[in-house]
Amino acid sequence: GAPGDPKLSPEGIEVGGLAGYGFARGGLLLGVEADLSFPDFGDEDVCGAGLDCEFDVRLLSSLRARAGIAAGPVLFYGTGGLAFGVIQAEVATPGGGSDREGLAGWTLGGGIEFASGAGVRVGAEYRHSDYGSADIAGVSGNDEISLQTDEFRLRLSVPLN
Repeated sequence: GAPGDPKLSPEGIEVGGLAGYGFARGGLLLGVEADLSFPDFGDEDVCGAGLDCEFDVRLLSSLRARAGIAAGPVLFYGTGGLAFGVIQAEVATPGGGSDREGLAGWTLGGGIEFASGAGVRVGAEYRHSDYGSADIAGVSGNDEISLQTDEFRLRLSVPLN
């Protein structure tokens, strides 16, 4: 968006799922992952000009490459790829409207994963995602609303091999 365009700064929690494929050779891991989550967060009053606006993030998803180095039961990895999101916007003032828009951008991050003796992997991941921006019809006038997130995720993985 242009300088001065509203930016969403959502805070909250999200729950979702993850699927992926990876292969290891020696201490190196290469793979691909896709995730889908349904967040419970939004933002208010980003329209300015006395408008009563509310924005909700309805869906977040990504398709990413993952590469890492294993040191015994510990995996250190980096990840990056495409990010997708859906936002819902509403204006409560007279003459306001509502709109739902899809966004697409990029994500980049890294994490650590521990393999337990039971075949389960637990880990933590940080990702920054820039979902781009959209013109929300009837809500933001000529402004575009942009969405960026900084997320700390806890992971629980069960290999299916």
